[in-house]
Amino acid sequence: MLTNLSSFCVLEYLSFERRLYIVSQIPGFRKVEKSIPLHLDYITIWDNRIRIDENDYYLKRLRNHQNENSPASWRIELRKRTTQYIVNTSTVCGLLSPIHDNLQNVFKKLLFVLIENRTMIYTKKLEFSDYIWDYPLPVDLKIQAQIIDARVGLNNADLDRISNFLGPNPLKEFSIHLNNFEIFTHPIVRNSRKLVLWRGLVNFDHQRINHRNIHLKDYDRQILMDHMDEWIENGPEVGMEFSGHIRRNMHFWELIGQEIFEKERMYLKKYQRNGKRVKPDARFPNTLYSISMPQTNNPNTEIQYSLIKNESINPPFHIHLKIQPSGTATPEQSDSMYWELKLLEIRRICETGQCRWVFVVIFIFCMIYVHSLLHEFCPFLFSSPYP
Repeated sequence: MLTNLSSFCVLEYLSFERRLYIVSQIPGFRKVEKSIPLHLDYITIWDNRIRIDENDYYLKRLRNHQNENSPASWRIELRKRTTQYIVNTSTVCGLLSPIHDNLQNVFKKLLFVLIENRTMIYTKKLEFSDYIWDYPLPVDLKIQAQIIDARVGLNNADLDRISNFLGPNPLKEFSIHLNNFEIFTHPIVRNSRKLVLWRGLVNFDHQRINHRNIHLKDYDRQILMDHMDEWIENGPEVGMEFSGHIRRNMHFWELIGQEIFEKERMYLKKYQRNGKRVKPDARFPNTLYSISMPQTNNPNTEIQYSLIKNESINPPFHIHLKIQPSGTATPEQSDSMYWELKLLEIRRICETGQCRWVFVVIFIFCMIYVHSLLHEFCPFLFSSPYP
């Protein structure tokens, strides 16, 4: 039989859905369950629903057909929907359906059952809607997140509210649309290990955004290249990183052409900057090509410049720059870019359907060549049997 301590340990690492089900069967266990830290992969807070891992817990306004003559002939139900199967909806386990209640009170009940009065909620990713401030969050809410995705308009006052319930550990990543510059002085943003900026209302400015690891998203390729050149010219320090997705909607067979273009451009840059091809950064196993170039304003440092393939094809690639001491990157013995590009070109031709005509032409030339050989070495095959 499990001891109380071992029971708590087992319960702590059960899925949230499983814990909610146990509480629905044993209501007296709710207080104990809430005293145990919660471990999640994903949590999103909107104005009328909360997504926890693979489930949406939300509000639905329904007609109360059983009491049509009542002045309040509508009711609001708390429901659960699995995000992978949108058609599968049901009332939340252990939650009563409050009848004739207003939306704000129902949402407070939803917050109470799901996230209020918990010692700590650990999550890999926390996402916000810009409407969450319409409803007061629990005063005792504590969330330790690794990543915050706030792709909405936030200011320092909003970040102060988030600070009230955010755990003490710095974020691994903070993601937001670039709509203002004031937030970059806030401790949440400044102390995050990586800053992801989506194209927003204001233009990116190196002078006003001072961070050691910046990643740009949704920028046109040429604009991204210009920002990278400016970042290099500003003389970044050792350990600083700058990266960005190459925004390009393309078909699969166009990816190879884009890869050839990016590699050729990097190959040329390597010679222009007296660089060399190096082995990929161990953090990025999907690296397609990586070079190292000396930093012009500091000969004791180098820039490792990498082309990396993304898991999804939209966008298909991203470019990563890192400043490091000279000699950090391990040189490749040879740069076989010429043959790599030739192989990529052959692959592109085959995948676009052009290979069929290439093979036809090759076959015709082969037949002509075989015919000439036979005519030279086996002339009797072509001589007439009749005088």
